[in-house]
Amino acid sequence: TVSEWEAVLAEATRRGAPDAHDLILFMGSVGWRWSEAAALAVRDVWDDGDRVLVRFLDGCRSFPAAQCVLVEVD
Repeated sequence: TVSEWEAVLAEATRRGAPDAHDLILFMGSVGWRWSEAAALAVRDVWDDGDRVLVRFLDGCRSFPAAQCVLVEVD
């Protein structure tokens, strides 16, 4: 649920885990499952501070091959 997702985000912030917070925010924002995020290689993720670009090549969803997902965070 949204409230559970917000609670996990808040806990990552409370623990001072910015990378975990970013991953949770990304997954919740685009609706990815853990298995999809875990399938990513470091070379497939670009973070310029304001936005994250992800090249998705393999996973359990039926995305088109080499789909790119752009998430902008305010």
